Amino acid sequence: PEYMHDAMRMAWSTDKRLGKARSKVDRKAYMSEREKLVRGGVLAESVSGMELMRTMQDFVMSDYRKGFDQNGGAIGKARDTMIKMYSFGDEFFKVMGYYQERDMLIKSGELVEDAEMMAMQRIKDMYPTYSNISYGARLLRKTPFMAPFPSFPYEVVRNSKNVFYYMIEDLKSGNEERRKSAYRKAAGQFGLGGLA
Repeated sequence: PEYMHDAMRMAWSTDKRLGKARSKVDRKAYMSEREKLVRGGVLAESVSGMELMRTMQDFVMSDYRKGFDQNGGAIGKARDTMIKMYSFGDEFFKVMGYYQERDMLIKSGELVEDAEMMAMQRIKDMYPTYSNISYGARLLRKTPFMAPFPSFPYEVVRNSKNVFYYMIEDLKSGNEERRKSAYRKAAGQFGLGGLA
């Protein structure tokens, strides 16, 4: 909740929205933060959005933009909006997770720069990230006998393993903030696992 507005703003970026920034300083700070999150793999690595773009690319047998109005017409805007809507959930929760992990690491005594780098790596490890999907799993997408989005189940296994890894690391740290984080991760894992 503390970073909900920031996460929404980062996950649903548009040029129009940037134009409405309160000042040049606000716009510059926003762009700097967004660029940092993209470079760190927190943003622009949505499994759902990338899968959608790749499926569209396969559908038209080449660049996914082929056949769409590239001059900003209604069809091109509809395509862009569809991809944004599809990716928004992944991007929003990854940004929220990043801010929560970063704050926890800062409270545990890490320097801000170190906490940011560690949080970015944790998010890439614990949330679906398209660039981490193996070549074989990407090829499954083209198999007619498989679901069109095999990367998500693949990532669930990888992410669950990494959540347990970080949970154990945080428990062993001896730091109270990190131990609390480990307990929250455990509650999330076992709570979600019980629902499956």
